[in-house]
Parts: sequence; structure tokens; C-alpha cells
Amino acid sequence: MTEECDDLNSNDLDGCSSNCVIETGFYCTGEQSICASKCNDTIKTSNEECDDGNSINGDGCSSDCKIEPNGHCDFSFSPNKCDVCGNNFV
Repeated sequence: MTEECDDLNSNDLDGCSSNCVIETGFYCTGEQSICASKCNDTIKTSNEECDDGNSINGDGCSSDCKIEPNGHCDFSFSPNKCDVCGNNFV
């Protein structure tokens, strides 16, 4: 078996799985793997509050994958469907 990553732990949902495979929605680099989520790729990972697949601020999910003030997201969709009440858009 070839390791895709190794972050020196056996935790899942942190980017590098317990069997050393890069998890969906993450990328990993380095000998001791440093993993980060791919914000705006439509896949909500464990360290993202939302992921609506775009980098537009003001639509409920910010460009850094955080729920914006007055933002509401429906997580049953991928990408997440988010909106902001009072932003003059329906």
C-alpha cells in the first residue's frame, strides 16, 4: 500500500485518513503532511462552516467558507445553498 499522506496521527476527517489516504475535499503537502480543505470546491469539510462553490462574499457563505452574518445555509445540497436575509436578492 502506498501512502498518499501521513500526518502522524490516526484521526479521520482532518484531511489525511487513518489509512493515510487524502480525504475528499482536502489537499496535503510535505513529509509530515499538512492538510487543508479546498474552500469553494462545493465539498463542505469538517473545518468549513459552509461551501457554496464560489468565492463571492455577501451570498451567505463567505469566500473563506464561513457563514456570513444573517446568512442561512441548506446543507442538504452540494454545493450548499446559502442566502442572506435582507441582501435584496432572492
